[in-house]
Amino acid sequence: MSTSQPPHESAGRSRAQSAAGPAAGPSSAVPAGRPSGGRRTAGALDIRNLIGLLLAVYGVILTAAGLFGDPETDKTAGVNANLWGGVVLVLAGLVFMAWARLRPVVVPQDLAAGPREQLPPAG
Repeated sequence: MSTSQPPHESAGRSRAQSAAGPAAGPSSAVPAGRPSGGRRTAGALDIRNLIGLLLAVYGVILTAAGLFGDPETDKTAGVNANLWGGVVLVLAGLVFMAWARLRPVVVPQDLAAGPREQLPPAG
């Protein structure tokens, strides 16, 4: 190999990147929504973010109802169900959003490149 890069670093580069020259150093910025290596991720459109956001919003509403509303503990065996249900929903929402952040869905390269040619209408 004629480049100064170790073989394992240049193996993941595409031909277009190789022809463009050596890879940028560690100080190069990675665009938002893309982990290092040029892979595209689903980002905000990841379903886990949407589910986590909804769970967290409902959890905040239930927590507020549990704190400021009538706890009705006689119906729930002495437990403030709104408060505890809200706390659990907020935690579940945070877990979903952390999961999406730590393990992002990587969009395959053929889909990340753009739309494919359209098929003719059926009929």
